[in-house]
Amino acid sequence: MKETWAEYDRTMRALFLAGITAVTAMACSWDYPIWIPRRPSADPLYRFVKGGKAGYIDQRGKVVVPPTLEIWGTSGSEFHDGLLEVSASSGKYVDTTGRVVLNPGLYRGWDFSEGLAAAMKVGSGPWGCINPRGEWAIAPRFATSPNGYVYPFACGAAKIDVKGLYGFIDHTAEFIIPPRRLDASNFTEERARVVMEGPCVYFPEGGCGFANPVFPGLPRFSRPARGTQLPACKFTYIDKSGGLDYRAAL
Repeated sequence: MKETWAEYDRTMRALFLAGITAVTAMACSWDYPIWIPRRPSADPLYRFVKGGKAGYIDQRGKVVVPPTLEIWGTSGSEFHDGLLEVSASSGKYVDTTGRVVLNPGLYRGWDFSEGLAAAMKVGSGPWGCINPRGEWAIAPRFATSPNGYVYPFACGAAKIDVKGLYGFIDHTAEFIIPPRRLDASNFTEERARVVMEGPCVYFPEGGCGFANPVFPGLPRFSRPARGTQLPACKFTYIDKSGGLDYRAAL
């Protein structure tokens, strides 16, 4: 007997609740039965898989996007600003109907945040940012790995890696905080966490993943020589002016 959409929605609601429990129990796993958005900028839509295809449900468990999308990896993808990147970071986006609405022919295109997505032209090394129409809002100008990297916007600022040092730009691509920090998080509630001095090492929050060594002036993924013992990193927070908040030093 063919499953009706009402029955299908009820099934998805049950899976949604089961998935929440499973995700909580597998805090360090990258393979979730239902993908819970991980970043604050993500839209509240949750990926599920049926018949080898991905779809999305909302917070009530209602199917928003039927399972018609290709699956890239096991970690799932997130909607941002109503758009979902569906081509393994090659810059092809669908809207919440599952219809392709943006495919400007990029080599790389990340998730949108605050109306911009970090992107790279085919055959071109520098990073820039496109808007939801696929236009270059920030022309490609920032170096790629291992000499640099561009991160998503958060709180009006995007983190930029410049030869292993970190700063922040605004939506006009001007540096509001010069690239001088050894390591930094994205801004959250007008504060960003930074490493005070190095070399040092820290682990991701929750203890999942590899250690992150921090070396002054070296790329983020540099590794210490075998047998090197690094002290634990000490952190503080900066505001949008780049000023240090030593009251929060850890």
